[in-house]
Amino acid sequence: MIKLTQFCREQKISYSTGIRWFKQGRIPGAYQNPQTKSIFVDENSAENKESFFHSLENDIRYFLEILKLDKNKIEKIIKIVKE
Repeated sequence: MIKLTQFCREQKISYSTGIRWFKQGRIPGAYQNPQTKSIFVDENSAENKESFFHSLENDIRYFLEILKLDKNKIEKIIKIVKE
């Protein structure tokens, strides 16, 4: 178990993004200690890593759609990101 701050550093995301993802339930295995209010993440969870990359893919896809790129270009970019 690691604190959310360390998880955010390792994933290269801001702490505020980590908090938002926690509140949205996008970090499986994460929980908040009711007494200290600290948020912990199970760093070894395969489900956690898979969920993170799925969320990242969705965010990239959404951003590219906002830019009004055609579907073929979007799929090529997503393929590159996955590699």
